[in-house]
Amino acid sequence: MEAASADLAGTHVWCPLPDSLITGVETITVDSASVIGSGNANTDAMIVGGCTSGAANSARAYGTATAPAGSWFLPSLAELNQLYMQKDVVGGFAAVDYWSSSQQRDTHAWFQFFDDGSQSNGFKSNSNPVRPVRAF
Repeated sequence: MEAASADLAGTHVWCPLPDSLITGVETITVDSASVIGSGNANTDAMIVGGCTSGAANSARAYGTATAPAGSWFLPSLAELNQLYMQKDVVGGFAAVDYWSSSQQRDTHAWFQFFDDGSQSNGFKSNSNPVRPVRAF
């Protein structure tokens, strides 16, 4: 897994749509979609499910000269934890909550606090930083 060298500018809601309008995303749960390797599929599900802006869209839009837009995604909860464990190597993380692509329930998604490594969930309408990742 490769992480972007910096957070995306600003903060981002998980998905700005009311939960009742997000189709397909309701199947994303911490049990089924928080493992390493699920972030890309979670990001796809968020976008296909109706998120036209927000954390997943911002991660997908990120690109570099060697890794174009479309190859990056919002990490799953376990992938985000790997970033936390390597935060000093990757660098540039603030001591704040970062969104994962793992949904906790229809109104909440998982995040990780990069000060102490704790994981919790918050309303999808909350704004948090995003650090895109990609698999290769």
